[in-house]
Amino acid sequence: MPLALRKALPIFLIFALAAFLLLAHVGAPPLDEAEARSAIVSRHMLNTGQWVWPVPNKPFTCEKSPLVYWQSVPFAWLSGGMTELAARLPSVLWAFALLFLTWKLARHWHDDLAALFSAAALATSYGFIHWGRHGTVEMAQAAAILWCLWHFVKHRADAGRRWLYPCGLLVGLAANFGAWGAYGVVVLGALVVSAMARDWAWLRPARTVLLALLVSFAVFLALPLAASIGTGSAGPLRALWREHVLRHLQPLPRAYAWHFDLLGLVGFAAPWLVLAPISLFHDLWAWRRRGAGVPVATPVAGVVAAWLLLSSSTEPRRLLPIVPFASIIAGHVLARFAKGDLAVVARGAVRALVLAGGLLVLCLLGLSFTESSFGELVRWDYLALMSLVATAGLALVVGAIFSNGHAVLLGVGAIFVSYVAHFVPVTAERKEGIAEVAAMGKPIALLGEPRANVVFYLTGPYHVVGDLAAAEKWASETNGVVVGPREAVRSPWDSVVGGRTWMAMVWRPVSMAVSLTRDPAWLAKHPLRGLKSETLTYVFSAESGIRFDLGIVTMRLAREEGKDGRELAIAAQSKGGVYPMQSTITSRLRDSDLAQLGADDHRTRPSFKHRRFTWHPEGVDYHRFDHCKDPACRDPGHMVTGRDGRAAHCAEYKRCKKMEHRVWRLKEAFRDPGARDSWHVVAACYVARGFDLTPHAPPQVIRVINNQQMWDVALRGVTEMAITVPAGEFECVKLAFDATPVNKEAQESADEAEGPFGLTGHVELYVDKATRLLVLLDGEIELGAKFKVRVMLAKREAEAQP
Repeated sequence: MPLALRKALPIFLIFALAAFLLLAHVGAPPLDEAEARSAIVSRHMLNTGQWVWPVPNKPFTCEKSPLVYWQSVPFAWLSGGMTELAARLPSVLWAFALLFLTWKLARHWHDDLAALFSAAALATSYGFIHWGRHGTVEMAQAAAILWCLWHFVKHRADAGRRWLYPCGLLVGLAANFGAWGAYGVVVLGALVVSAMARDWAWLRPARTVLLALLVSFAVFLALPLAASIGTGSAGPLRALWREHVLRHLQPLPRAYAWHFDLLGLVGFAAPWLVLAPISLFHDLWAWRRRGAGVPVATPVAGVVAAWLLLSSSTEPRRLLPIVPFASIIAGHVLARFAKGDLAVVARGAVRALVLAGGLLVLCLLGLSFTESSFGELVRWDYLALMSLVATAGLALVVGAIFSNGHAVLLGVGAIFVSYVAHFVPVTAERKEGIAEVAAMGKPIALLGEPRANVVFYLTGPYHVVGDLAAAEKWASETNGVVVGPREAVRSPWDSVVGGRTWMAMVWRPVSMAVSLTRDPAWLAKHPLRGLKSETLTYVFSAESGIRFDLGIVTMRLAREEGKDGRELAIAAQSKGGVYPMQSTITSRLRDSDLAQLGADDHRTRPSFKHRRFTWHPEGVDYHRFDHCKDPACRDPGHMVTGRDGRAAHCAEYKRCKKMEHRVWRLKEAFRDPGARDSWHVVAACYVARGFDLTPHAPPQVIRVINNQQMWDVALRGVTEMAITVPAGEFECVKLAFDATPVNKEAQESADEAEGPFGLTGHVELYVDKATRLLVLLDGEIELGAKFKVRVMLAKREAEAQP
């Protein structure tokens, strides 16, 4: 074998290893959220020809320079459209560039052996493989920054100064990739390199340096300026100002604690970062003992890390440019080990620092476990991979220290197997089914904020609905498919196909109470039609080791003449047993169609509360009779005299309980779609008596208001059985119900209590088969302790309608 080929073989094998890890199954779907956002803009650019300032469908926007999105266009042309492979191939090519530049920079600073080890360390670093296979701009940023620094290091000693102009051009291109930190990294890196070489000749003449900076800024501003001129709008320049200037002038908006940044850096440079403290210790020891110089990569890496950690970036992935320098440091240490240059004292320190590095990683993980956002930042598969890679890296380092070839081979093999298992999965296992939704041929709507990794796989138009109420209306009108979060799938929605975080669902046709009340035939058969009056008495008890009699609830139904015609008046009175409870809830329904007119909730014990609900064509208004708290109130009747003789508003005295100081205040105005077609919780029990609750019949839904919350309650019969209560024995139907929150307050209550109506537990309902009245409520709720609750029908008195 020729000598030149023999020398080139090791680096060729390293590039081949990197090519395998970067390219194997790199086009496997799906794209994640960040990849898809970039791919959507590139696809829009390709389809519409908006090359300078693409404007895709909201909420997706051109967040970076068009240069970022141009990268994928040639590969999309070659592959016949924007695919996963086209989105990720630019990062693969930039990864090869980063690997080549790291090798060249290590050769310049050290020697061929250190450069070989540096390239091998980078090719087996987690951050290099991960971001090299990721269809976002992070790898391009890191490679562009290193390209700028390599150009400076290579030409710094040249006699002429014209090399500064290409250097400015490269810095401007790096900034176009979104790496505004390129200016800081390149300038600080250049200052450190010059300070260690004690050579500042490149700064003269200053005119050339200033012109190079102007070239850099011109390249940086060229595309946004062209976009503003081409579109006749200042939007591109405003976006540039907001992203690259204002963001850096604001207070540090750190999304994660400082140890998350360190943990991210440890992960990106794993397992080689453990050699950084070893290198630092040895270099300081050699400097103090023999006056040897410190390798230039160490201070450059420190300055770059400090700049990136202190910048206003809020994501640890911005630390990727540090990984090449960590690899050069690791390569230099491994080369020193291979040559046997490390002294005995340094070897002892190496062992201690290996242990210290492992303890540092454990401490960072421990700190991360204390953060509530840990699960969002680091997944368990990532932790398992890092554990395996760290173990393999330590085996490799120990093998190099003690010249144990078996340990070295074991470490290299374990790292290779770890990355193959993590980054080269079977395509079928990762494929999500949004394409199946598009293939159904139905209209598609997205619930809430559209997710990019869902929109990317939709080939046709789509609608956006803000909440479940709007989704229900849209699905019932179009018979389409709604794609939303997995937790949104509740009855009466049926899931069709789903992914890890989303679910496609269709609206199951149900009988809404409002549509039934508009059906004269249904109204004519309603059980309330045959009643002139009715009185139901229930006994209410709870048991948690000891049985408590909680009182009696009496519900009276009567027909009255109201201001708008005949009305059904429903009064529910409760009187407590061991618990001093006394309240009355009155509901008024229009006799002709059972529409709700109003409701009044008046409680006097154990504390005073008075609520009033008024239905009108726009929705429902909820008022509460509360103590006046208006700071602008000047009503003389609300003024009191304090002990100091000073007149003040009664709101300043928290213990004021005078009824004349209370006013009706609007607490909630329900204006959600369908709010007018709802019922107060007590009236809903009477309207639902007309539902078809035969076991296995389709569910029927009634919209219920309870205080500030609005719910859709779907009722369906499950089975028939005989139930005995104090009022006698009844042939009953056991009901199942699903309560779906409609407004924000109901959703917050459901999330907090993990149950309907703000309760935690379960309940079973039994209604009389003939009259549909509630016979038994049997369930459990948790209020600090678990209580078994029973509400039983004790007596029924009814007068038939003439």
